[in-house]
Amino acid sequence: MLAVMNPEARVRYLQARARVQSEANYVALLRKEMDFEVAFVKAGGLLLAGPDPTGNGGIVAGFVITARLSYWSKRASHRSKQSRSRA
Repeated sequence: MLAVMNPEARVRYLQARARVQSEANYVALLRKEMDFEVAFVKAGGLLLAGPDPTGNGGIVAGFVITARLSYWSKRASHRSKQSRSRA
């Protein structure tokens, strides 16, 4: 991921990562995030594979989501072709 960042973004990312507390209660934070996602979906929201599972902002915007959408698009296309060939 560092390779796709410009130098300024790379420095900011590494500085932010250095500030993360190693003793943070990640289990409680993960549970809170999961509860939020359940509530979001129950309210009608649509979740996609998220690009920032760390919660510390250490991502390249759109980097993961583009790969996930591409994967699912190819998979759907493949299934569509299989369905047509069976008909």
